Amino acid sequence: ICDAKRQIQIDRYSAVSKEGTSLAFVDEAKRQLGWKITLSEKDAWVQYNRVDFGTGGPKSVIVQCLSSTGGVVEVRLDKPDSPVIAEVEIGKNTDWHTANSKLINVPSGLHDLIVTSKEKNDVQLDWVRFE
Repeated sequence: ICDAKRQIQIDRYSAVSKEGTSLAFVDEAKRQLGWKITLSEKDAWVQYNRVDFGTGGPKSVIVQCLSSTGGVVEVRLDKPDSPVIAEVEIGKNTDWHTANSKLINVPSGLHDLIVTSKEKNDVQLDWVRFE
């Protein structure tokens, strides 16, 4: 079980879509920085199981990201086609940065976290956190 208020290393996923996802080092020259997941196709998704949102429920989501094209990721719970609880706009940027968004619906309890690509873009994700 992973606390939603801690950095969720999305690259340690439980499942991914069959197409449009790839895994690589954050920096090939600095492998100690860990891994990243890339979403490159419309509706590509990554799933991280057993995220505990607690009872109070967070109000926003933050992602550590970069994108050569810019793009939007959608945050969902439990299934890739479930209702969107947040849309995070990822600006075009070749440096790692954080992007955030308010949650449309505030979750509580234990859920599987799904992050999907809204469009065909190059969006790279390192971690996700809720607050």
